[in-house]
Amino acid sequence: MNPRRGAWWALLVLLTLGCGAASSGSEASLVARSSLPATDRDPLPYTPPPADPGLAGETMALAASGGEDQARQMLRALVGALRDVGTQGERPLTALFDEEVGQVADRVATRAGRPRAGIVQRLLIYARRSIIPPEAEVAELFDLDDVEVHRASVFFRNRELPSTVTATDLVVQAPILAPGRNPMRTLFGWSDRGTLVVRPGREPRIVAY
Repeated sequence: MNPRRGAWWALLVLLTLGCGAASSGSEASLVARSSLPATDRDPLPYTPPPADPGLAGETMALAASGGEDQARQMLRALVGALRDVGTQGERPLTALFDEEVGQVADRVATRAGRPRAGIVQRLLIYARRSIIPPEAEVAELFDLDDVEVHRASVFFRNRELPSTVTATDLVVQAPILAPGRNPMRTLFGWSDRGTLVVRPGREPRIVAY
């Protein structure tokens, strides 16, 4: 055989063997990759971000309480607004009452509600005389451990609802302690227990007392 032709044949054989090895390596790589589990080959699925736990908790708490916490807080807010008229003015007190306010007492419950403005002006007369001392705390005037909250439909089940009250309103009752009896009798006509009817919501309001 011609020496030059033999060299060309040897070179062709070497090139053929090299391509075969590369092809075998690529095929082996593909086989190895295809044998992996789907979770290792595919991208991770999209996971939406979690909801804000604070907002979720507030919504659940409000739904669970049915507005009872709001109703309880209205007693604190009322005492605070009366006590702090000298520094806060009359606006906080006015904001607590609905436009028409009824009365809980049997003999006057069915009468038409009284305008908010007249009630607030009467309360302001006594509040500005510091009928509730500036340093007084709500817990000194009421027994906050014995506060009761009832749905109006239950509380008034044996009598007519006051004219400004609906069945879904909430009735808050709190025993009055000795230091609070004279001020509460003068302000609201209460003797042993204070009674507020509250309409809960985004802006809770006192609809009767």
